[in-house]
Amino acid sequence: MKVICDISVTSASWRSASWTPAALFASGGNGAWYDIADPGLIYSDPAGLNPATINGPVGLVLDKSQGLALGPELVTNGEFNADASGWTALNSPLIAVAGGSATVEQPGTGSGIYQDIPVTSGQMVRVTVRARRVGSANSFTGIWAMSASDFSSNRVIQNLSTAWAIYVFHIVGSASVCRLYISPQSTGSSVEVDLVSARLLSGNHAIANTFAKRPMLRENANGGRYLEFDGIDDQLITPAFELSNTDKVALGVGVSKVADTEAGGMVCNFSSAGLPSFALQAPAPGNGLTRWSHAGATSSAQVDLALALGAPTVYLAESDLGAPVLSLKSNSAPKASNSGATGGGTYSLGRLSIGDVETSTSQPFVGGLHGLVFLDRAVTAPEYANLSAYLAAETGVTL
Repeated sequence: MKVICDISVTSASWRSASWTPAALFASGGNGAWYDIADPGLIYSDPAGLNPATINGPVGLVLDKSQGLALGPELVTNGEFNADASGWTALNSPLIAVAGGSATVEQPGTGSGIYQDIPVTSGQMVRVTVRARRVGSANSFTGIWAMSASDFSSNRVIQNLSTAWAIYVFHIVGSASVCRLYISPQSTGSSVEVDLVSARLLSGNHAIANTFAKRPMLRENANGGRYLEFDGIDDQLITPAFELSNTDKVALGVGVSKVADTEAGGMVCNFSSAGLPSFALQAPAPGNGLTRWSHAGATSSAQVDLALALGAPTVYLAESDLGAPVLSLKSNSAPKASNSGATGGGTYSLGRLSIGDVETSTSQPFVGGLHGLVFLDRAVTAPEYANLSAYLAAETGVTL
């Protein structure tokens, strides 16, 4: 991350009272809605323990498209009603259950209790736990979450205080189980816990695990919020999700692009192990073209729009591999289209990358992201108009 010049816009930020992108997903479908203006969705760390602050880093942006719906409870006996059944002891901890909570004391190295919860790789789980430390202080006393038995680098909550507190955090499964591990990690210390819960959180959430890759949360003079990407290495990326039921996608983004020396910053792209894929690249000096492209089973096609750098812009892009046709529109300019053949096909299992390409070939975006919506189908004319108006309000654009 680096601090770059101010790219905020001066138009006031407002939202439509009658329509939001939630309407696009009311009948189902896959995609994402990243609402940068909603502070309840933006966190400084990838676990989502700490809300992001203005001028601070962003490690997690929750996807609002599925209403943040929670799945059924995955933890057995998280309330410790009578005993510690459902939990497995590791290295002979001392366990006492009373009054609806469990106290775990460590008589030796690495003692604790754990429970493996079933997940599918890439699924995000929201964990809630009420906990406190009992006894001597230790910075490692806390709660672990991991996808295997390696406890060395997966501590989520540490240095617990002696006062009860409720912690909420998020983890992404990378195997068939995710392990919750509770340990004092210091001889003579204890952890007391109750109300342990883990439930799947619907959506395709965007994460920056590496601190240096986290964009900054900014706010303009009128309260409009956006993510600032540094043009060096900032990138948010989702776990893999399935788009194989469709040969169509629709994308809407609000961006502010500043002058830089990159060949064309990648606002976002969706890719898998092979084709098909889609990508939106912002303009660069000496070029001034925003490029929307898609790749089918055999080849790719693209469409370009000329636009001055530094202008706040709403882009609406559509891809239909079967027709074939792809189109791109910016603000109130006419729509540009290309019907070049790409070999058809359908989109497949892949990840959405924001701010750079997923591969090692770097195309970093430098500028601000005010909002992003995409879905796995074509949009109707009224939906197109509503999405355009919504993103214009978020970005500070007058259409």
